[in-house]
Amino acid sequence: MSPRVAIWTSAFEADMEAISSEVALLRRSFPRSVSWGLSHRHWALLSPTRGFCLHPKLHLLFRAATRLLEPLFEINHVFGSVGDWFYLAGQRRRPTVLTAAALSTPVERSLLDRVDRFVAEHPAGRDDLRRLDIGEDRLRLVLPPVDLQRFRPTERPAEPFTVLFASSPEESSWLDA
Repeated sequence: MSPRVAIWTSAFEADMEAISSEVALLRRSFPRSVSWGLSHRHWALLSPTRGFCLHPKLHLLFRAATRLLEPLFEINHVFGSVGDWFYLAGQRRRPTVLTAAALSTPVERSLLDRVDRFVAEHPAGRDDLRRLDIGEDRLRLVLPPVDLQRFRPTERPAEPFTVLFASSPEESSWLDA
């Protein structure tokens, strides 16, 4: 039986964000898991398929819910960055994995010391974690999954072609920036 994993993330839009798509894939692989977190895009999201999140202004409610729910899971998986202070600051009673899927300024060392395993999604990300003095025994390189049935190498596409970003702007007017 697969372990129950609590996936901590701020990405809940699987159709818009690569990180959300990876979290959705993890949840399919670990069906007894749940993703939860804070997101400025929702006041409250309570979806068995997308996850559970609250707006950051409701962080005290989120913190209380976390204290009640965390014991139900066997592993904590922070899916975001070494700068996710809010997710790393909570008291952990279970092993914690952090997938550094995004770049950010790292939190203080004492919070990084709470993490049992760090996962980098590309070799340069692994090098970044090494520069933070993360020991090799706590570091893994796991390349992000790609659906090879949907995405296959092809000849160069005709102009113009579309580029997929790791996340997308919330409004089309933000594309210019």
